[in-house]
Amino acid sequence: MLSFIKYFAIIICSFYIYGKLLNISRPQNHYVYLILGIPCLSLGTVLFDSIFPQATDLTLILISFFFLLHIVKTTPEAAITTTIISFGISYFIFSLFTIISSTILVLIFHLTSDSYSHLLFQTFIAFIQIAFTPLLFRPKRFQKGTPFITNKLNSFSLMIISLTLLFAFVVVRTSSNNLIYLFPFLLIFLMAIFIYISWKNNITKTYLERLKEKDIAKLNDTLSEKESYIKKLEEENKELSKIIHSDNKLIPAMLLSVKEFIRDSSSLVPASSEKGMRLLSDLEQLSLHRKSILRTQDDRCRGIPETGCSSVDSILKYMKQKAHEMNIIFETAFSCDMKALVNENISENDLNTLLADLLENALIATKYGDHRHVLLSVDMIEDFYTISIFDSGVPFPKEVLVSLGLKNYTTHKADGGSGIGLVTSYELLKKYRASLAIEEFTQDSGLYTKKLSVVFNRLDQYTLFTYRNGEELDFLNNRTDLLVIHKKIPAVG
Repeated sequence: MLSFIKYFAIIICSFYIYGKLLNISRPQNHYVYLILGIPCLSLGTVLFDSIFPQATDLTLILISFFFLLHIVKTTPEAAITTTIISFGISYFIFSLFTIISSTILVLIFHLTSDSYSHLLFQTFIAFIQIAFTPLLFRPKRFQKGTPFITNKLNSFSLMIISLTLLFAFVVVRTSSNNLIYLFPFLLIFLMAIFIYISWKNNITKTYLERLKEKDIAKLNDTLSEKESYIKKLEEENKELSKIIHSDNKLIPAMLLSVKEFIRDSSSLVPASSEKGMRLLSDLEQLSLHRKSILRTQDDRCRGIPETGCSSVDSILKYMKQKAHEMNIIFETAFSCDMKALVNENISENDLNTLLADLLENALIATKYGDHRHVLLSVDMIEDFYTISIFDSGVPFPKEVLVSLGLKNYTTHKADGGSGIGLVTSYELLKKYRASLAIEEFTQDSGLYTKKLSVVFNRLDQYTLFTYRNGEELDFLNNRTDLLVIHKKIPAVG
């Protein structure tokens, strides 16, 4: 009976401390579990204590841990920490009042252990312990629990103290020299090692989490600043766009009026004719320069449409940037699904190589022209996927056309050209049995001077549509797999 009263008081106080530390609200089902669980757990502890007293306290803590983890929803780490601390405090209070009460009985009342009722004494200790425990949480600071208990870093020291108290309690109540009595000490020692390792790992984890939180907060601040700055730029850009839109109509009209005024004034005052014409020439040059700036800016702002293939998009954006550096207008037009082209005709990696080589050759050829334009078009022509590259650069030399794909030949060594790109492209066409068609245009027929087309028709043909004649045609006919189709120059007028 004495052991039942002792463990009943220790368990009920430990569970009370557990709930207060975690600031747990108590629904009705908690009371049912506790009313049934505490007496059963106390009785079980007494029975176990009569069989194996050396491991009673540790077994009680472990069973209480699983019991509390079941009825109170919290993490296992928080549950084991709080359980150890709760029992450590409860055992400390029990030991403290036992020592004080025994001292008072011996020193003041001069009573020995044989001269008073142990049942009444144990009941008194249990009553004092149960009455005193709630007083620990009367201070305002502890009325809403101790949030730091769930912090692995902050609760570690308190848990070590609790383990020490439990260890001391086991030492005091163990009086035999039997080796089996060392089992509780071994368990506590192993538990202490495990807790130390976990604590050390948790310190590193907590530190890294704090650094991560700081980095995320800093990035969020930077992102917020960037978004505000972008929003401000967008608003300014809208205002400037309105001004430019208005000026695009107003400036040409004013230029026309100035032209007419200068011409009329020159006819009336011949002496001012030369000065007026110089002024008119300057105005026209300024107007052309402004148009060129607006056209270049418009080309820079016009983005590349997404193809659905991330690596292809990257290649096209890179070529767009390279064209801008060369002051070339690079445009794209897609009227079919690029993903279907990749899935049905050519691998994405080979398509990237083909586009990069052919577009680079077009940019280099256009670099020295007066009109610098390159257009990439992907279409379905007669049920075949076709990649066409238009440019306004110089035509292919006849040597390049004859040696294309057979050997390295370049006319742009100064720009880093090696001829490898055309050879690689031709090998890819052979690999997929695609046809190559080159069509040349006259200088006055439009914006572009030539078109290079890759047709995925599995015919493996090489065709040239050209206006060339005479010696050049004879030279081109030396290549047997080249089909040359002569185009007639359209009559003028």
